[in-house]
Amino acid sequence: MRLSLVPSIIMLVAALAFMFAYMAGGVSFLPTLFNLIGLSACVWLLAAAISSLVKFVGAHIASESKPDCATKAISRTERRV
Repeated sequence: MRLSLVPSIIMLVAALAFMFAYMAGGVSFLPTLFNLIGLSACVWLLAAAISSLVKFVGAHIASESKPDCATKAISRTERRV
């Protein structure tokens, strides 16, 4: 499965936010802020992955429900009746 640009950017944002949260350990509110940013990026990435999976499974189920004649491709050598 190929990753698109948006999930890659979301993963980068989450990694940077967690890194900044670790670096800003001495300040009172900054680690919490960066952890929330990283957590929200992870949740967004999970929602995008679940949405993509639901679309994939839906398309797979829809293609299986068609009759054989609808999915059969006619080759150039076959005669159409």
